[in-house]
Amino acid sequence: MKKLGLIFLFVLLLYGCNFNGETDLSIESVESHSSLEGMIYSEAKDLDLPTHVSVTLSDGSIISVPVQWEDKVFDTLGSTTLVGDLELNDTVSNPQQLHATISINVISRLIIDMLEIKGNYSTLVLALQASELDRVLSLEGPYTLFAPTDEAFETLLTILDINLENFLERDDLEAILLYHLLTGNYSENVLIAAVPGTLTTLEGATIDVRLQGARVEINQSSVVQESIQAKNGWIHKVDRVLVSQSTVDSVIDDIFGNDVLEMFLDVLLESGLPLDILLTGSATVFVPNEDAFTRLLEDLDVDIEGFIMLDGAVELLSYHIFAGSYLADQLYNDAPINIRNIRGDLLRVEVVEGNLMIKDIQVQSTETFGEFGLVHIIDGVLIPPHLQEAWFPND
Repeated sequence: MKKLGLIFLFVLLLYGCNFNGETDLSIESVESHSSLEGMIYSEAKDLDLPTHVSVTLSDGSIISVPVQWEDKVFDTLGSTTLVGDLELNDTVSNPQQLHATISINVISRLIIDMLEIKGNYSTLVLALQASELDRVLSLEGPYTLFAPTDEAFETLLTILDINLENFLERDDLEAILLYHLLTGNYSENVLIAAVPGTLTTLEGATIDVRLQGARVEINQSSVVQESIQAKNGWIHKVDRVLVSQSTVDSVIDDIFGNDVLEMFLDVLLESGLPLDILLTGSATVFVPNEDAFTRLLEDLDVDIEGFIMLDGAVELLSYHIFAGSYLADQLYNDAPINIRNIRGDLLRVEVVEGNLMIKDIQVQSTETFGEFGLVHIIDGVLIPPHLQEAWFPND
């Protein structure tokens, strides 16, 4: 009987247990692991993490135990620590509540990859792919990209009155995108340091950089809402598609594109008027028909280039532009009414013998063009009184 008792005691001691069923062995330390590299916005489960770690027990022995790593998304660049729970059996205790840890060096991705991961840039990614500029943004750089959101592109497509497929087939697609791209590392702090100033884009034209409150403003309308550091540069989220003058020329031509408007619009574009009023909201433009504008040039004895050089030419053009949408039906119903142009001048709108007139000039037709607003074709040129006296003193 004594022999059986001694055998039983030996077995208990062999397994490191006392008579109460508690473990005698405990974890003293957990081995440290070399750091791993992880991509920004990747998950811990995507890494090649060790499935077991070595632990040192209270008796000095070293054993390997399974480890369950925490679920984690790496959303901050730099070093971070990943923690794992040790999966122990009943023979080993962990009174110090030790964990496995491993250092993860979170690095950024290329600009094109960051756009795909972040979301809300799907239209921009499609455009970059269609123009093959995605290859450029996969190079070492560094580059700085002003990235319009999907909502910003939706607004532009509405303005242009085209679908995404047609937009991606535009001949000037590459130029539009290059106007959003700089060479160099322009963090938000660097942009703020450049305020107020201009930066030259890869399209060749410049953008204006200013401050709107605490935010950086690009071209007076697109606001930097978020800045993301990529492996090969910076991404700045903007709320509008940036439009260069060359793109404005192309857009205006696409929208109007008929002989009746061509002459007036040529002059409008050449004048240097701030056409962002057309690109940032609704506007109403009273455009003289071709005969009316030709008569004005003949009366002044100048060609278009000569007209541009005249004192008051830009003033005359802006005299025809009104902020807001003035529908023909609305004007009919509200007439007689005075409406104010972008210069601040009030012009009289009346209905005479059933015809809609603005300052005694007849409105012939109306053409809508998406969110730009309206164009009313008129059979004369609206001339400010003081220019009428200066240009035609004998009339």
